[in-house]
Amino acid sequence: MGVVYPVSPITDGMHPRSIPRCYVFPDNNAYCFDENNRLKYAGPLSGLPSPSLLTAQDAKLHIITTDELFLKNSALDAASYIVFQNNGVTYVENGQTGHVEYSSSNAADAIQYAINNIPSGGKGVIVLKGEFYFPPLTSSAMINVPGDRSIDFVGSDAIIHLPQNNYTGQAWLFSVANTSLDSYNVIRFKNFVVVDDVNTGTYASNFLVTSGTGLGVEMEDIVFYNSPNYSSGTTVWFNNCLHAVVRNVRFHNTVRTGLLFDSVSVGTVSNSLFMSRNPVGSGMAISVGTGNVTITNSEFYGLNIAINASDTDSETTIHVSNSIFGLNRGSYFTLSNGSVWNMGVNYVIYVHNISSLRIFMSNIVYEGNNFLGGDTFTTNLDIEISDSMLAGLSTYVQYSSNGGAGKIRINASNCQIGWADFTGGPGFLGNGRVNNIETIPAEYYLDNCKIFVNVPGNYAPLH
Repeated sequence: MGVVYPVSPITDGMHPRSIPRCYVFPDNNAYCFDENNRLKYAGPLSGLPSPSLLTAQDAKLHIITTDELFLKNSALDAASYIVFQNNGVTYVENGQTGHVEYSSSNAADAIQYAINNIPSGGKGVIVLKGEFYFPPLTSSAMINVPGDRSIDFVGSDAIIHLPQNNYTGQAWLFSVANTSLDSYNVIRFKNFVVVDDVNTGTYASNFLVTSGTGLGVEMEDIVFYNSPNYSSGTTVWFNNCLHAVVRNVRFHNTVRTGLLFDSVSVGTVSNSLFMSRNPVGSGMAISVGTGNVTITNSEFYGLNIAINASDTDSETTIHVSNSIFGLNRGSYFTLSNGSVWNMGVNYVIYVHNISSLRIFMSNIVYEGNNFLGGDTFTTNLDIEISDSMLAGLSTYVQYSSNGGAGKIRINASNCQIGWADFTGGPGFLGNGRVNNIETIPAEYYLDNCKIFVNVPGNYAPLH
């Protein structure tokens, strides 16, 4: 692990990245480099020149991990372009020559310049450094990323403020589109904080929408703080992709849909968090034309619907493992200011207008009201659950409005099921009525499961 003396940007128009830098290692030896990466000082920390000699304005030691050190410096060294804002102007520095090639008062124009100068068929790294504000959205997307090249967008202490939306519908900051069906490129977004704190318009301001067969899009180490004011919108919409990967991404205040897989051949979500409160919104949605979706090591709290499957066909399969749905302490959490958040999940799975769907779940914990809900499907819904703890297996799926309905089959093995009132309310293994509409009966097949009910006032197992 090393220590870095952070240095403010040199504003001579030639070298605006944050150098020179000093690295201090556990042996207390310091190594300092100038803006041309020439060694300026090597020796004990006690002999380090004063910060003013290093053009530093902040001499505080900043301890970072090895991974952060690699990201902050290796990513900068490998960058095709480094984009940053200073006093309302966005600069684009060539990462190889150190020269500023472009500057603009419009941050979107500056990022677009960097994108356009990575050649078709090539690969590039664009580092977004610092804090970014953008002009209002006036179309469905502001920054367009062509899918005919592979680009890594890497944040370096990056905070992105989603812009004001003046468009006539929901809109996105980034749009990725692949125009060649035969090309296979990967677009990656990594290490950002994205804040929705500017928009006051009628429609939601979102981060990313994609479209393009043969395209791979990946997101990693990103935190979204969504505005709670927009119930309609999709923060990240993967549309018509060969593969989409979401790794270690946190969606906060998911009043809108946090993540949508729409016509995605292979979708993968791992080590991610979907959170709202007083259950509203959908954590993620899966729609028409999607193939295999895998969700692992993820958590869902305070949501109306954790996973919303709509308009899927017989080729869609959902695999969920090692994940938590709802807060396992009565679902309610009291903050220090006295406000109470309901962190439960109303529906783990909600289906709408599906023709067929297969769901495999293992090692999950569920605390909430209903396991399955929805309406309108025409063939069969098969759910396999194993090695899990469930608040219940209640199903509330209405008969199809078009008169056709298939079967719901739930196979559970090695599970503990209960924490629900058998004598009143929904019933943990029951079917019920939704708005006085009869729901579709489910077939349950239980193998080596313990079932607990409230009879009433005491929890007792059924064998």
